[in-house]
Amino acid sequence: MPLYDFRCECGYLAQNIPQRITSPHTMTCPCGLEMKQDYSDYNPPMIFGELPTTGFLAGGYYDDQLGAEITGKAQRKELMKKKGLRDFEMGSEQAHMHKETEYIAKHAPEKDIRREVGKVANEFDTKFKEKQADTYAKEHIDPVVDAMVAQLD
Repeated sequence: MPLYDFRCECGYLAQNIPQRITSPHTMTCPCGLEMKQDYSDYNPPMIFGELPTTGFLAGGYYDDQLGAEITGKAQRKELMKKKGLRDFEMGSEQAHMHKETEYIAKHAPEKDIRREVGKVANEFDTKFKEKQADTYAKEHIDPVVDAMVAQLD
């Protein structure tokens, strides 16, 4: 079953959601709005070497994000460099969530996949927000408190 990414107007991103090809490519955001399929992290199927010389990719493909016809890995890399872009790399937490999502897609009953993946996404989102709050406190609040305490001494 293919995996899709969805983005909401509120900024929420759900990644690697399994859906049938024949399903409508939308889903409902936790905020209640309809999410649309997101292509911002799309990487074309180029894993090793250049594009194949036979088959449907032989002539290259058009990359909407780069706004150009891509004929090879080196050309894509050069265009990305000119635009100040780099390939997406998963952090350890994202990789963990991705593995959990893949496991769910393989083992959960089809009717439960969305709900179970949603649970994983919500857990990840909560941990991410807590980490952001902790980082903000360390960078912005702690120095102010330390300075005030130093003045008291």
